[in-house]
Amino acid sequence: MERMKTEMAAGDFIFYDPVSWVHQGLMALLQPSIIGSCQATAFHQITAALEMQPRQTVIMELYGVNERVIDGVRFILEAKSLWSETAWVIFTDIENYSVLHLLASIPQIALVSKRDGMALLLAGIESARAELAYQSPRIAQTLERHPCPAPMKGLSGSEWRIMAMMVTGLTPQHIATSTRLAYKTVSSHKCNIVNKLCSTRTGFIKMLLTLRKRAI
Repeated sequence: MERMKTEMAAGDFIFYDPVSWVHQGLMALLQPSIIGSCQATAFHQITAALEMQPRQTVIMELYGVNERVIDGVRFILEAKSLWSETAWVIFTDIENYSVLHLLASIPQIALVSKRDGMALLLAGIESARAELAYQSPRIAQTLERHPCPAPMKGLSGSEWRIMAMMVTGLTPQHIATSTRLAYKTVSSHKCNIVNKLCSTRTGFIKMLLTLRKRAI
């Protein structure tokens, strides 16, 4: 691990890690490769930092204290499309395969399971900064056990809105009433979401529960 640390190119880092022990561990792990760093506890802080300097490495702990998992996943998807030169490393204990497939569909993203340990963050950082995708062993095994039969398709804006409402516990009928959309339209959106995320009905319910979570 020491040899990898000395070979890592120096750079600027953004840490999205509300838990203090994670931040302290990362700082110790990455020294002396850190030129500049900032700690963010909200997405708008990451946005502000990237608007000033997009060529940074974002190490993002997923879950967040202030946001649900679904907020984090959507933020990563949108931010990656805005700042393609930013290296993204996701440090997470999420094991839901549909959520992991959704994250893995993002180009050049590094996914590191907390259960694999912080040392593997080094490999993830190196890969992301080299514009290569990376999955730590536990995440790779989960995705291999639950393969997606076809390339995952991105959700439309309407589908994201419908899924976000379902994450809160609303049924398609409630969503149709509150949005004044036809029930058939909402149901169609739900079917499209399930199909695009390579999920089953049972898997979709489990995914909604995962996306609803916040840090404890």
